[in-house]
Amino acid sequence: MEIKDPGSFEKHLSRMPLETPEIIVISGSDTGVLDTAALMIKARLQREIGAFETTVYSAEPGEDSRFRQEVFNIPLFAPYRFFIVRHGEELFAPYLPGAENSSRKSESAALKREFERLPDRTLILIEFSGNPPAKFLDLFAGKLCHLQTKELYSNQVLDVVRATAKKLGIQLEDESIYEIRDRVPQKAAAIESALQRLRGIVKDRAVSVEDVREILFPAPGVQPFALVDAIFAQDHTMVEKELLRFNPQEDNFLVILKLILNRANEIRQFLTGRKLGMSESEILEFLDIKNRPPFIQKKILSRLADESRHFNNKRLSILYAFLVKTGNEFRSGVPAHKQNLFFQEKIMEVFFS
Repeated sequence: MEIKDPGSFEKHLSRMPLETPEIIVISGSDTGVLDTAALMIKARLQREIGAFETTVYSAEPGEDSRFRQEVFNIPLFAPYRFFIVRHGEELFAPYLPGAENSSRKSESAALKREFERLPDRTLILIEFSGNPPAKFLDLFAGKLCHLQTKELYSNQVLDVVRATAKKLGIQLEDESIYEIRDRVPQKAAAIESALQRLRGIVKDRAVSVEDVREILFPAPGVQPFALVDAIFAQDHTMVEKELLRFNPQEDNFLVILKLILNRANEIRQFLTGRKLGMSESEILEFLDIKNRPPFIQKKILSRLADESRHFNNKRLSILYAFLVKTGNEFRSGVPAHKQNLFFQEKIMEVFFS
């Protein structure tokens, strides 16, 4: 049986007969689906079977022989058995007739006959990276359930994020959906794994973009975007909190100064657009954000409207002078152990005085 999409595959796992299950093969570029499938199968076995034992093979030397020994020689009074094979393309390589010789042909034929007589109450889940050859799939003929995974196209990712979040009962803020789309690998299994991690930590509220960044992409040291947001919001407590994370080996204050420059330029453009009587649509185009999602546009305009009340053109001139002077001082060699305090003193003069 060939299954084309993960949704149909999950439905099949929930309904297949457990006493005489198929041999399940997950192939392609997103074999991380195997972990999700293994969890689903274990949950179902616990509900419907009770006691069972799980054995995992990972293509270590000699495991191909151990696999045959343990799968096809069932002990008396054995519990239900669940076998997971990782890197099946390596574990089964000795039985695939790559070089056409009678020895390999006979080994493959013998293995196929053993799978035909597979004992009941034995479930095998196999990962195969890449496209499995027909001769590999033929080993399980008559008992095969095969899902060939593919990486998602860019235009599919948002829908997969939303659908997976709905399936897991997670509420995501709009900006967090786009953050996941842009930073998590474009694979269904990777997206589900990321959302599972978020669900395990964020309770009773929507997942914010800050949650996504801190939980899925934790970074040592200062978070530059969060720091710049706090500086322009004149949130001294948050600025101090971020600067406490300063790591001389990881952090570069020149990068932070560049982000402050970008934000200052954005405010200057917003003020110019307002002064020229531009419409909201024209300002969006002037800021080069017209192609961003509408909720992002709205958030940026709201932020700029607030920041422009605190940073008029005169204060922006002071800010530009600060950036030139401070940047030159950092480049001329502020010692690493003094950079944090030096930066704090400089921003206090410009943003909090």
